[in-house]
Amino acid sequence: MSRGYTYLSPVASQVLGLDPQAVIDDPMLLLARIAGREREQLLMSLQTSAQQQSPWEAEIRYQHPDGQERRLACVGLPQVIDSPEGGVIWNGYCDDATARYRIEDELRQSEERYRFILNSVSDLVSIEDSHGICQYISPSVVKLCGYRPQEIIGQEIKQLIHPDDMLRIAQEVHRAACLGEVFRIDFRIQHKAGHTLWFESISTPSMDPVTGRYQRVLSVSRNIHERKLVEQRREHEAMTDAMTGAMTRASFLDTLDTLLSSSSREQMALILFDIDHFKRVNDTHGHAAGDQVLISLGEACRAQLRRDDCFARLGGEEFAVLLTDAGTATGVGMAERLRQQIAALEVRFKSLTLRCTISMGVATPLPGETRDGYLHRADMALYSAKRSGRDRVVLASQSLSEDN
Repeated sequence: MSRGYTYLSPVASQVLGLDPQAVIDDPMLLLARIAGREREQLLMSLQTSAQQQSPWEAEIRYQHPDGQERRLACVGLPQVIDSPEGGVIWNGYCDDATARYRIEDELRQSEERYRFILNSVSDLVSIEDSHGICQYISPSVVKLCGYRPQEIIGQEIKQLIHPDDMLRIAQEVHRAACLGEVFRIDFRIQHKAGHTLWFESISTPSMDPVTGRYQRVLSVSRNIHERKLVEQRREHEAMTDAMTGAMTRASFLDTLDTLLSSSSREQMALILFDIDHFKRVNDTHGHAAGDQVLISLGEACRAQLRRDDCFARLGGEEFAVLLTDAGTATGVGMAERLRQQIAALEVRFKSLTLRCTISMGVATPLPGETRDGYLHRADMALYSAKRSGRDRVVLASQSLSEDN
């Protein structure tokens, strides 16, 4: 197969840096500027194109006479020469694609850098569109959440979020996206293994300048589970009496305020009680013995109460129980069960077995009654129980003006 050129356009002088006629006269002027191995591959591709009569395409590294390497993109269509000698001629063009290759190479290097960063960060990086579909999630999702990226990308990203946090997150995303604000939020993620982890996310919405709507949200999330557990433990300690495990007075009053201001205030019952003659225990056996009585009473009460009931230590030996979804009969019934439970309790302290009883007042809220008024009526019922012999339950007056 002869190798030569029958025609080169004048622009070849700019692309090749060679005189077109000189190349037609001596093809090696051009071929010599192509690296040996690449030149061989070029000639083999021409031979294949001639044999198969298929279009020829090649990308060539060309040493330009100015000393720089150029990237040439060549295309040609083979045509059999209709003559006794035969042969094949290609009609095509050669374009200087150096600038395009440089841009592509820079983009590739940039992509590799960003991919390296994303593959290396320990945080979870994700992009979701305006419909909540995950467009990208970093490989760290495997270590952090137990899922492979392929299991999340293309799916609703909310599959990672604890159901109880979904509405709160959706509302915050909508609010921040409408304002174009970066926002921070804590939420729980459901690990593929089944357990729950706390994460903190900083998210940035991308807005469409034409419609003013957000197109996607970029989020960087990190595991804050240990920190959250510490915070919750501190919060629990601040709201819980260390000795009895009951709520503190302040947290109990906050809860009572919330329930009294809700529509369910008619379905609640308050029990106030204290330990009869508790001072005698401290005076006779010491404060350590009294502490053991308080600890045992707290355990007994928590075991008897329902999950949603509130049990609080108001101070010293005075306690309160707030029953939700309960009326007068339920309140009195629970108070009586607690009274009997405590009366039967045997408190072990060193070689001693200590016993105690409690006096109790029960009240349900009256229409328009304030928190202080409600507590006062229950307290008056407790005082009546103590005055009438202790170790008993007394129902509070149903009148705002009447005191027992």
